[in-house]
Amino acid sequence: METLAADAVWCKVSPADQAQILKDAGLEAPAKPDLGSDQALLTALDAKNLAARRAEAEAVPVRVERAQQRAAQLLEPKVQFVTVDCALLKTEAEVDVWLAGLRKKLVEALKNGPVQVQ
Repeated sequence: METLAADAVWCKVSPADQAQILKDAGLEAPAKPDLGSDQALLTALDAKNLAARRAEAEAVPVRVERAQQRAAQLLEPKVQFVTVDCALLKTEAEVDVWLAGLRKKLVEALKNGPVQVQ
């Protein structure tokens, strides 16, 4: 949630739209389970085991990215999402080549409307 709070686009979206986006992205805060006794803990774990809880936690970054995309679409309906290619760069020359390729990709995408880099 800190990522969204620090996102300039997210901050421009109304609180009502933010709430709906969070709901749609599956980022609503889960209900706090009753852990007051061993039996309550076992009941909570039976309802959702640790593996399922771990999977949900690992999904949060993807859900945050989805929320950021939706916010951008609300503000700029024609926005395109351009993914930056991962690369292992070892030299300044490799950085220059990678940046040139990225620049070309972004400029080409801009011909079709606004771009959000991911």
